[in-house]
Amino acid sequence: MDAMRLSLVPGLLQSIAFNANRRATQVQAFEIGKIYSLIPNTTHQFKELQVLTMVFWGLEQPESWESNTKNIQYYRIKQILQGLLTRMGSGLAMEKISIQPAKEMWTKAAEIQGTVWAVEIPIDNILNAKTTQKVQIPSKYPTVRRDLALVVDQNTSFKELRATAAKLNLPHLSDIKVFDVFAGKPLEITQKSIAMAFIFSNAEATLVDHEIEQSMQKLMSAYENQGALIRK
Repeated sequence: MDAMRLSLVPGLLQSIAFNANRRATQVQAFEIGKIYSLIPNTTHQFKELQVLTMVFWGLEQPESWESNTKNIQYYRIKQILQGLLTRMGSGLAMEKISIQPAKEMWTKAAEIQGTVWAVEIPIDNILNAKTTQKVQIPSKYPTVRRDLALVVDQNTSFKELRATAAKLNLPHLSDIKVFDVFAGKPLEITQKSIAMAFIFSNAEATLVDHEIEQSMQKLMSAYENQGALIRK
């Protein structure tokens, strides 16, 4: 029984804990594997079942100034699953899928704060149509986030700031998000403050601080050359 998993959820909870400990605010993960369940009316006979297991934890959407920061809930997960089944050409009805909070004893053991939603579906119930989906394997190395706040002209758009960063061709810069915009005192009437999160990732190795700092220095110099002020 030690090698016979009754659920894939506990293993996925370890992935959530790993990322949460590295400042992740949103984790959605899946695993396809075998589990074993006791055959009814028996005491030592188990049946093998291949399942798709998914877990959802944290914010519904990535942190952004354009959206409210709320944790993912049941109905949003249901929408995600409906979209997945449609793309896979599956006729599986949503009524036959159980979306439940992960067991409290499991989340406590993994030291996870907040609700983790879990879904476990037999593969045979999903793949009733021949489909081929290409997926990108996520990096096993953690991403690194650096925040930068600029004071710019009111007419300066995020599109322009993002284009400036793109021209630098910085290694491992994978995403840029705005998480705050402010106008008003003590800024001038013609100014606004815009705070951005720069996300760095490397699929082949763990990023080191000096690589990130070099990139951030290049970003700050480029923005200053365009007339922006760096908010300390």
